[in-house]
Amino acid sequence: MQWYADGIFIGSGLSVDYTVPTAGASICLYYFDPASQCYRVCCRDILTATETILNLEAAEIVPNPASDHLNIYLSFISPASVGVELMSDLGIVVRRIPAEVAGSTIFNLRMDIGDLPAGVYFVRIRTNQGELIRKIIHL
Repeated sequence: MQWYADGIFIGSGLSVDYTVPTAGASICLYYFDPASQCYRVCCRDILTATETILNLEAAEIVPNPASDHLNIYLSFISPASVGVELMSDLGIVVRRIPAEVAGSTIFNLRMDIGDLPAGVYFVRIRTNQGELIRKIIHL
């Protein structure tokens, strides 16, 4: 596949990594699908993220690649309200953990993914201090 960001070629293959040029920027990421001979929009919502959580000390999502579950470990400077979403490569939310007020500066979550098809997914972590998105591979 050939990948484009706002009309500029950014790579080829099954997936690409792309850094939003400005925090909070809205960008259109799309790819050319040779089977249908059409351009398809991908991940528009994912790429509008600020990619920053102000009071986050550390974030770890393991294992990656994963086959049956993900462990999400977060450490904050001060207690935070944390919500987590797992999105497909098309930006469709396939798992959602609603935001809960944390009484601690530590947030640990085990998310089962064994029933999902193999592929590329994105973990979106949202707090009242911003959001963070990480790519994971499900085998």
